[in-house]
Amino acid sequence: MPEKKAVTSPSEDIVDLDLPLEEFSGTYTDPGYGTFTFCSPSSSSSYCQQVITNFTAVDSVHPSAPSSLQLLAAWPRIGSSHIRAVHQSRNKFLLLFTALFPEGYGHDSTPFETAEIGTPGATAEFVVEDGKVVGFGLFGLVDQVTERERTKMTVKDRADAWFDKV
Repeated sequence: MPEKKAVTSPSEDIVDLDLPLEEFSGTYTDPGYGTFTFCSPSSSSSYCQQVITNFTAVDSVHPSAPSSLQLLAAWPRIGSSHIRAVHQSRNKFLLLFTALFPEGYGHDSTPFETAEIGTPGATAEFVVEDGKVVGFGLFGLVDQVTERERTKMTVKDRADAWFDKV
């Protein structure tokens, strides 16, 4: 049975983003993983408003919800329905693949969030070029440092997967 995990981010270790959070929102794509859209708290599209509403419902009943900067996305896949990207440092975010139940489940209408036990999340390292976000590298999909991470120099070359911003 999936178990909810509290996520915290020590504020004393956070280094500011290179750009405002809103610049990291938008649509990203990878040939293997597909396409999704990250929303910032100020995103106004109907898609983002629904995503934000779902996370707000879940977070409102859990005092342990992350309080640091976040990007949010719908991610309807096996084992998850959404992605919570919690800012860590500079242009790095902890990606948490989670399942949201904003209206509860069955007779219990209390909103809740679950994550699979043993899935610690992954890291997204965004790349900014000429003042614009061009994409992000996904890291941490395997339990050890890969040859690519040891020998390559750029985020795009070191990443387990690369998502272009479209």
